[in-house]
Amino acid sequence: MRPSSWFCLLAAVLAGAVHVSLAQARPHWAWLSRAEGRAPAAIRPAPQVPNPTWIEDGYGASEADARDVALKKAEDSVEEHLKRLYGSKGWKVSADYLRQMQVVRFEKPEEVELTPGQRVVKVRAVVELTPSYLEAMQGVVRQQRVEQRHLVLARVLAGLVVLLLVGAGYLRLEEATRGYYTTVLRVAALGLVAVIGLGLLVIG
Repeated sequence: MRPSSWFCLLAAVLAGAVHVSLAQARPHWAWLSRAEGRAPAAIRPAPQVPNPTWIEDGYGASEADARDVALKKAEDSVEEHLKRLYGSKGWKVSADYLRQMQVVRFEKPEEVELTPGQRVVKVRAVVELTPSYLEAMQGVVRQQRVEQRHLVLARVLAGLVVLLLVGAGYLRLEEATRGYYTTVLRVAALGLVAVIGLGLLVIG
C-alpha cells in the first residue's frame, strides 16, 4: 500500500474513535431514571444535619411580584453555593426543580413599609439544601466530569485525524506533481492544519 493509503486507513480508524468518544460524552441522566433503581456513588458525602439554610426576601407591589423576586434571589444564591461547594462552573438552577425538591418554601406574605409612605408586599423564601437535592447535584457534577474527559479525548483524536488526512492529501499531491510544488503544498498543508486546530480549540 502507498503511504497515503496508510494515512487514510489510520484516519478512518481514528474517526471511528472520535465518534465513539462523542457518543459517550452525551448526557446520560441515568441517575434520575426510576428504572436505574439507585443513584451512582456520590463524589463526596452529603452534608449532615443541619442542612445549609438561609433566607431570601422579596418585595413587590403584589404577592406574585414579591414571590418572583424572592425566588430569583433564591436561584442565584443556590447557584453561588453550588459553585463554592463543588468548584464547578456553568450551573443553571431551575426554579421549578428547586420547588419540586422542596429546596425553597415561602412563608406567609406580609405588607410592610419599605420607605416612609411606600407600602409593599414582602415574601420570605426559606432556602434549605436538602440531602436529596445535594445528592442529585453530585450526580450532575460526576456526569459533567465524565463528559469533559470524553470531549477532551475526542478533540485530541480529531486533531490526529486532521493530521493524517492532510498528510495523505499532501503525499498524493506530491506524487501527482512530481515535486514541482513541494513548497506550496507544504505551506498549504501547514495553513490548513493551523486553521482546523484553531477551530477545534475555539469549539472546545
